[in-house]
Amino acid sequence: MHPRRAPLCAVLSLAGLFAGTPFARAQNTTIDLAGPTRVQTSPGVYGYTTWKPILAPTSWTYRTSDGYLYDAPDDQQTGQSDSDFAGGTQTPAFFVQTGAINGVEMVAMRVIFNSYDANIASGTYTGNPVNVRVGIDVTGDGKLDLFMGPNFQGTPGMVFQLPGTGANTSPSTTSTSSIYYPDGVANNALSSTSSPALSASNFNYQRLSSATASTLYPGWVLQPESLSKPNQTGDEGVMSWAIPVSAINNALAEAATQAGLSYLSGVSISPSSFLLWVAFTATQNNSVNQDAYGIKASDSQTTSWNSFTSYMDAFGRPVPEPATYGLFLGGGLCGFLMLRRRGKRAA
Repeated sequence: MHPRRAPLCAVLSLAGLFAGTPFARAQNTTIDLAGPTRVQTSPGVYGYTTWKPILAPTSWTYRTSDGYLYDAPDDQQTGQSDSDFAGGTQTPAFFVQTGAINGVEMVAMRVIFNSYDANIASGTYTGNPVNVRVGIDVTGDGKLDLFMGPNFQGTPGMVFQLPGTGANTSPSTTSTSSIYYPDGVANNALSSTSSPALSASNFNYQRLSSATASTLYPGWVLQPESLSKPNQTGDEGVMSWAIPVSAINNALAEAATQAGLSYLSGVSISPSSFLLWVAFTATQNNSVNQDAYGIKASDSQTTSWNSFTSYMDAFGRPVPEPATYGLFLGGGLCGFLMLRRRGKRAA
């Protein structure tokens, strides 16, 4: 294990330490990429049983009353509503889920856009369709370490991207570089030739309308939008995709060994790992130039990701409060507190 990762690993393993406690590892389920976003438990009351909304700090402006991050509608930067995250004060639009597809352990992600794009739905991907990426911080220092998502430019498929040369701590300082998918071949140059094609087992895109909302997203209210492209509609688009946990770990390993990101050496995740999850859209594969989820376009884009997004695991659980586990961990608690004080990694 990399010596600089020891305190973080103490935190990441918390969820699996307490069998029979609230922090015991949750059971994986079978992921349904086309399944409902939430369920109605009583009139006006909803529960997120499979898809887990991204959590928001208590002080952040765009936070639902039940603690989830939402995005201001119609605030993307290029006039394309199919690239604009939807949502409202009680309807988050960025989710994660973990479970199995065809017996393979997966992490799934779902985002909702302000317009349903017929070209994405038909699989033609023409007209400069949205590139959506989810970035994760796996080392706990607020810097994004890896990006992943469906790629619609060039050969469509599921891909990873390395962080660019910027600070990668906020929307305006985040950039992406090499597109690749791990091939498991030592010393091979990073390549996307092994990228899985988009299929029903890893990708889903569907229309969210007044006719489908009662089952796909109960309580959803259609969002305002500016329609600048002829293939866009007044309905929302729900995009969901899944990536094997093993592929994420292989992507981290190849980033360390084949791209020189030595600070990722020995780092791996599980669905119980507490990560920072961010989402953004772009018209190109190197920057955040459309919409960053959870922050308005008119807000300062130098606002750090970890000031408006909370660390959580893929089961939707936040990092436990120290008072909850301090008596059990002893030195592990000290390790967690040291996480925020340790030296920054090299740029």
